[in-house]
Amino acid sequence: DVTMADAAAGAAPDVDPGAAAAAAAAEAARQQQLLLHQQQQQEALAALAAAAPPGPPPTHHEEALAQLRQEEADAAAALLGFGSEEVGAADPAAAAAAQQHAAAGGGLLAGTPFNQAPPLQEPEYLVKWSGKAHVHNEWLPESVLLGLVRRKLLNFKKRHGDAPVSFAEEEWSQPERFVARRPSPSSPGWEVLVKWRAQGYDACTWESEKCAALLQPEHVQLHLALWDRQ
Repeated sequence: DVTMADAAAGAAPDVDPGAAAAAAAAEAARQQQLLLHQQQQQEALAALAAAAPPGPPPTHHEEALAQLRQEEADAAAALLGFGSEEVGAADPAAAAAAQQHAAAGGGLLAGTPFNQAPPLQEPEYLVKWSGKAHVHNEWLPESVLLGLVRRKLLNFKKRHGDAPVSFAEEEWSQPERFVARRPSPSSPGWEVLVKWRAQGYDACTWESEKCAALLQPEHVQLHLALWDRQ
């Protein structure tokens, strides 16, 4: 009897290494010629555009129409290229990139100043996650946010431009009072209900007692005061 593996191995044709290398070299040369041809076309178009006589400046109506067309193009790109704007239905590749960025230490507690973006060439944005305190804010690259929340990012850039800007306050990530304590419903250990500085009680969040922001020496008195009340 002949197994499927034996049959497959017996049916495989012999390949001449020299012929395979020649075919690969020919394909690489063809790709190089194609790229050179495309570059020459782009240079020719740029030369024609530069040689064309300048026309009259656009009117206010033409500028408004061009802006409207650009916004429509952005909206179409968001629908066709990125799907839903919500984080829960984000582009899987962008979500994976965000997770990889966070795993590499892209969060606020990884040494990045609270209101200063890391010195990278690609713009980064400080993200406040829904349902989480400001202590969990993260710097994410623009390329990741284009896949996660493209429309929100475009609206932010439309309002504030590309210049550095910050609306976050460092005290928002500093605990002011521990209100309550409970066993964690999702993992071993305990959680504390944290009242954050300059934030109302409606912004209190349950945080793990092992949260690095709560284990600082200056917050020992907050733990002691909570234990005294219990």
